[in-house]
Amino acid sequence: MTEPIQRWLDGLDPDAILADMRNSRGRPQHRLAFDGWEVRFQATPVSQEHRNDPNHRVLGSHTEGVALLDDAAPLRAKLKRKAGHYGELDRPYVVGLLCAGDFVEDRDIADALLGSITLRYSPATQEMETVRAPDGFWYGVGGPKNRRVSAVITIPQLSWHALAAAEPTVWVQPWAARPLSVDLPWRTHSINADGRITTTEARCPSAELFALPTGWPAS
Repeated sequence: MTEPIQRWLDGLDPDAILADMRNSRGRPQHRLAFDGWEVRFQATPVSQEHRNDPNHRVLGSHTEGVALLDDAAPLRAKLKRKAGHYGELDRPYVVGLLCAGDFVEDRDIADALLGSITLRYSPATQEMETVRAPDGFWYGVGGPKNRRVSAVITIPQLSWHALAAAEPTVWVQPWAARPLSVDLPWRTHSINADGRITTTEARCPSAELFALPTGWPAS
């Protein structure tokens, strides 16, 4: 079913749909029937600033209620509890963090570590820009903090049956009191002092690390 959906989406103009939505004309819909099922799809255009974001969520669903989804706050609380658990150490301190939320993504972890994304308005220029609020685990009102934590390793949805698929990510603290000197084999986000993130892909996937076939335990 992915091919007919892709063909349908390829024929749509996101800017034209955004204009229709502003004029209360709704969004385009598409129906597919297969294996006794009939499914209705509705296209929601991605705003221009997110169209080239590889971490942008593609799928959505409709609900009869609205709730605020905030995965960064509980992650930040967990990190704060772990930060001072062992006191001052004479070597780099790396915290492992299980991201159990259903929708936790890299952007949520970045918000927890560096600060939430917010809008700042300039009365002088009457323009708005996106900035990070000073509420991060690694960066606050007074600047860098929790410098004893040299790095954080995050693992999404870890369970025994996802052992071969769950890929850890290493987040390296740019202001660490004792910088991490070990080159770990997993995907690594190196954060520059100005907040920019540089990514190095994993050299050893989890399946290879644990000597498991790809797709284990299904394979």
